[in-house]
Amino acid sequence: KAGDTVSFLPGDYPDSLIPANSGTAERPIVFQAEQRRQARLKGRRVDLQGVSHIIMRGFYLGDLKPTGNRGGWMQIRNASCITVEDCQFIGAAAQANFIVLESTDIRVVDCDFARNQYGSDMWRVDQCRRVIFEGNSFCRALHTLGLPQDSEGIVFRGNVCHSGWSRNFE
Repeated sequence: KAGDTVSFLPGDYPDSLIPANSGTAERPIVFQAEQRRQARLKGRRVDLQGVSHIIMRGFYLGDLKPTGNRGGWMQIRNASCITVEDCQFIGAAAQANFIVLESTDIRVVDCDFARNQYGSDMWRVDQCRRVIFEGNSFCRALHTLGLPQDSEGIVFRGNVCHSGWSRNFE
């Protein structure tokens, strides 16, 4: 419920993380790794759909099993006021591994993205408003690092991109 902080102990978590409730501007719901990147979400993607005022902090998301062919690491859909910070995204096996659809006020800060598979886009933002990618590192995408579509107010600043295997944006 609003104002809750859910801390994950170090270890592997084989299930999906799908929050059912929203926080508020004054009392967001925080999901965090107790020790930085030692809580490893390795099941299916994180689904943040129809929720608001959620903070995801300090997780490792790697080698996830794809759910269909979209959003291998995380899907944010019809959501608002979501912050994803200091997470590591490694080795997803889907197209558009970090996907944001029909959402507003999304912040992705200080995360590391690497080695997506199957010739896919590392991230995709579609039909969104006010999405910020700041202070992240992106490397080893097999198609493109990012695919912004039909959105307004996408800010991409202070990021490090190594696209030796791919195009930066499409």
